[in-house]
Amino acid sequence: MAITAYDDTVKLVDESWDQSEADARWRAHTGSDSSPSRAYRAAFSWYDSSALELFGSYKLQIRDFKNGEEFVNLSAVRNALARLDQTDGPTNNERDEIRNNLQRYLARAAEDTDSASASVETVAELPEGNADGTNQDKESEMDTEQIKAEERKRISALEKLASSFPVARQIVDAAIESGASANDILADVLAADKSQQAARASVDAAASETVASVMPDSAKQAKRKILSACSSRHRASK
Repeated sequence: MAITAYDDTVKLVDESWDQSEADARWRAHTGSDSSPSRAYRAAFSWYDSSALELFGSYKLQIRDFKNGEEFVNLSAVRNALARLDQTDGPTNNERDEIRNNLQRYLARAAEDTDSASASVETVAELPEGNADGTNQDKESEMDTEQIKAEERKRISALEKLASSFPVARQIVDAAIESGASANDILADVLAADKSQQAARASVDAAASETVASVMPDSAKQAKRKILSACSSRHRASK
């Protein structure tokens, strides 16, 4: 059994997903017409290493090939997350690792979207001011608007992170208050999400009828750390 590693260099694309068409393109791209080549496995989140010669050994495809370029399709990532628990083959530990890899793609996509918005934003040139300081006032207003825009983008990225990881809500609230970015808290969010997955697995194993809606200890620790940073920042500013 084997898991395809997370790739932080692959291009991310969010478009409609048709697995049959994507698989046909990927087979042609990797020279896998009659049987899977070694390169074929890169498109899948998990594969059975004891039966590499069978196409059915490869599960949860997320990578595609179009216009001479390989990319991860975010629609395929969301589809794989939804189907993960019903997919035959992976062990529970492997499911946790696969889930973590898939969620990292979504988190990077949210961060990339925010960075792209910032890079294309331009600031119009202001006319030269009068001797009475009118130009300085306009520059001050422009700086304030820029600060507000950056803050909106930061919060937007954090909100996208929270939507991808349900356990992240309280961590994100603390991060918004402290001034942390989505990248700053990503590791804490991933740790909290993994802790919650483990807690749910334990409850299922005990045949419990309900899952306690208690924030995992790792998430609580992450929130306390962020709030502590906020408090330190506030004291330093005085």
